[in-house]
Amino acid sequence: MNIKLQTTSGGELSIEETAVRSVVELAIKETGEGAARVNRRFLLGSAIRVKEGPDKKLVVDLELTVPYGIFLPEAMRDVQTAVKDALAKNIGIENAIVNIAVTKVEVAEAEKSS
Repeated sequence: MNIKLQTTSGGELSIEETAVRSVVELAIKETGEGAARVNRRFLLGSAIRVKEGPDKKLVVDLELTVPYGIFLPEAMRDVQTAVKDALAKNIGIENAIVNIAVTKVEVAEAEKSS
């Protein structure tokens, strides 16, 4: 899927879905250790999905693994904000819709051995 953007000079820019997914993944990683990380399925391309939604808005669906012990609503809002900001700053996509599904809660190795 290509995301097409209009320029002020009348031209058109095309951004590949893989580039958008890379921006999204980096934004998630920058939210910090406590927020979330992309599921391992990202490597297979299924944990971050990018599609066109209503009114030609970009829709990003995320499946995330989160560490045990964090407050999920706050962490997910942080991820949502980080992804929206990164899309606006790096690609110029305003008002993207970011949907998040927590698919796994993971216990850190140090906590498993205690």
